[in-house]
Amino acid sequence: MFKLNELEVKMADFLENNDCFIENPISMRELSTVFNISERDVREAIENIILSGRLVIGNINGYWLARNKREIKIANSMNKARTKKSIERMIANRGDINWLFPFLKELNDKYQFVSDNQISIEELMQNEN
Repeated sequence: MFKLNELEVKMADFLENNDCFIENPISMRELSTVFNISERDVREAIENIILSGRLVIGNINGYWLARNKREIKIANSMNKARTKKSIERMIANRGDINWLFPFLKELNDKYQFVSDNQISIEELMQNEN
């Protein structure tokens, strides 16, 4: 797992302890003010928090920590839609996608766990072949 720095730990704890729910997300601007950092640094910290395994969800309204399976499904659904659209744009622009399955294998090796109701990357790759 990804190791967080002191600021990222504080931000993750803040999201967990300050009523940042799906109904009450905190905006990037508010996090920037609370932690006295740029919005770019907030985005980077949130990315690292997510990579550390904390279930942070973000949308146009702000960020919150997933607290149940429904919110986790929402986060995964949003990420899936963004990923599908990005890959579609890459193909439409005649981009190289030969890196995709090796990258998925790399991620599978790095994050060797599968959540409830989630197909493993390894299973997905076997089904594609």
